Amino acid sequence: MSRRAKIIAGVAVLVVVGVVAVALAIGVNGPAVEVEVATVVREDLAVTVTASGRVESGVRVDVFPPTAGIIESVKVEDGQRVTAGTVLATLKTGPLELQVAQAKAGVAQAELQAKAIDKQKPTSAELESARRAKEAAWQQYQAALAGVDAVGKQAPTQADRNAANAATSAA
Repeated sequence: MSRRAKIIAGVAVLVVVGVVAVALAIGVNGPAVEVEVATVVREDLAVTVTASGRVESGVRVDVFPPTAGIIESVKVEDGQRVTAGTVLATLKTGPLELQVAQAKAGVAQAELQAKAIDKQKPTSAELESARRAKEAAWQQYQAALAGVDAVGKQAPTQADRNAANAATSAA
């Protein structure tokens, strides 16, 4: 950088510093801001606020039925306060009872096939196939019964109630 450029840069810096100093001096000596001081007193606040709106819980819990099905009736209203153990809805048991009946029929048919095969002196492969079919039908029957039992016991488990109580206490 040349000597001339250095002198110009130095003068520019001095001008900027001078402008800042003048601005600060004028601002400091400007009009004073009036402040009102009050003594702190402890007393009840007498203000009423009226507002419309919707109150929503800070805690939200997902509820899952013990088995899939169609809701027969809802036992609570929107926004109603509920506690652990409250029955929220009931499921239709008709489709589940139909599944149980179908599974029973499947077990009976498999047992008849097994008996018919026993009378005909079947091969070991045929016997094994019939036993597997009977076992599969029995498992379907047990699963269908479990579904009906689960709908019949729609109350939440102790773990569900404990989780709901903990969430409520945290809120």
